[in-house]
Amino acid sequence: MKSEILHLLRNADGYISGQQLCEAFGVSRTAVWKAINQLKEEGYVIDSVQNKGYRITEYPDIITDTEIRSLLIKDSAIKSRADKEQDREAGNKDRNVSTDKESYNKLKDNSSDDNKLEGIFQHIRYFEKTDSTNNQAKLAAESNAPDGTLFVAECQTGGRGRRGRSWESPAGTGIWMSLLLRPDMSPESASMLTLVLAIAMVEAIREEVKDIDCYIKWPNDIVVNGKKITGILTEMSAEMDLIHYVVIGIGINVNTTEFDEAIRDMATSLYLETHRKIKRSNIIAAFSRSFDKYYHEFLKTNDLSLLVDKYNELLINKDRTVRAIYEKEELIATAIGINKEGELIVKDEAGKEIAIRAGEVSVRGLYGYV
Repeated sequence: MKSEILHLLRNADGYISGQQLCEAFGVSRTAVWKAINQLKEEGYVIDSVQNKGYRITEYPDIITDTEIRSLLIKDSAIKSRADKEQDREAGNKDRNVSTDKESYNKLKDNSSDDNKLEGIFQHIRYFEKTDSTNNQAKLAAESNAPDGTLFVAECQTGGRGRRGRSWESPAGTGIWMSLLLRPDMSPESASMLTLVLAIAMVEAIREEVKDIDCYIKWPNDIVVNGKKITGILTEMSAEMDLIHYVVIGIGINVNTTEFDEAIRDMATSLYLETHRKIKRSNIIAAFSRSFDKYYHEFLKTNDLSLLVDKYNELLINKDRTVRAIYEKEELIATAIGINKEGELIVKDEAGKEIAIRAGEVSVRGLYGYV
């Protein structure tokens, strides 16, 4: 319930008394005090004033499960839980009053009950350090982890992108996360999910970083000023016509201050583009809500019929010269947009329209292509 306390504190107009928190969750003042101290240890600056209560004055840039849950918890879920706790306490009055230790354990235990969150993330697993959130997601998927589980890490030691390329994932600089889905669709349809995700990610970034223009480079790179800020890697376990699970890995350069010389001309970060530090957890929460919206649109048809126009609005390839490999030959053409299958439609010099389903497509003016 630490997430719920944090949610109430961050949404309060002023101080919230310890008594209010006790009554809201049916726990003792000591239990609340211990939870508040844990939040302080995690970097939250909380002002405590006698006869007034608690007020948060500063938030750390962290992406823990507690932080993310606190941004996504529905107010109705807190009210529902409070009602249940009060009913339980009323039922216990004739027996034994909870000890401080029991009250605090209740706070800790309930914090993992995350089925009342806004957006696609309904379960959150946080790692201070791991090899790869995609690896963690696949391991959990094989052990029946549920649909809508987020795996997020402060640092990755083995992050990777498409074609096995490495992805630098240092602590405190970016968002390194993976989403586990169990969609009821064909494997062919699931291949379009990265395009759905790209739409949602652009919307989330634009919502949290008001003065930045980011776009999609087909199929799913997010670019700002001609450089890449986000990479997406999708992995799937499936049979011919049955999906066991899909894992979508996402890496976002948020507060990165510099890049290796080998990728400096191709990569950038939100910090380098805006010259200010961005709160990473806000982007994660905004993405949970935006992806949930577009994902459910996608599920209505199991293709991009309802999202083609939205995607093409954000497509930086549109009406620009592109270089692609088509039927093992290099093709120079003009990009028109995508179709409902997510293929990139281009028009060659003879005016013939061609659908490109997979492969590398370079856009003039991006990533060093001139």
